[in-house]
Amino acid sequence: MDKARILVVEDESLLAEDIQERLKNLGYEVAAVVHSGEEALAGVAAAQPDLVLMDIRLKGKMDGIDTARVVRERFNLPVVGRRGKGTTVGLRIPLARSGETTGT
Repeated sequence: MDKARILVVEDESLLAEDIQERLKNLGYEVAAVVHSGEEALAGVAAAQPDLVLMDIRLKGKMDGIDTARVVRERFNLPVVGRRGKGTTVGLRIPLARSGETTGT
């Protein structure tokens, strides 16, 4: 069985490295790590991941919510939104196919 390919979108480099390492340890393939919404769109087109793990509080022109919407519309890929606090990784806000679902 092939490993799921995940694109990581995280604007904090140390946290992005930690997430990448954790995903690899769990048996996933990290297709790419990008640091902005614009890079995420280019990364999805280039790497063709199975899933996008998105920091919803991205800095820059596009935040994670806006970027996730574009990824869903343009590429029809599942996007899992997350908020990081320090070095803790917490999956918080899955963005579902039929719309957004928020949780705590």
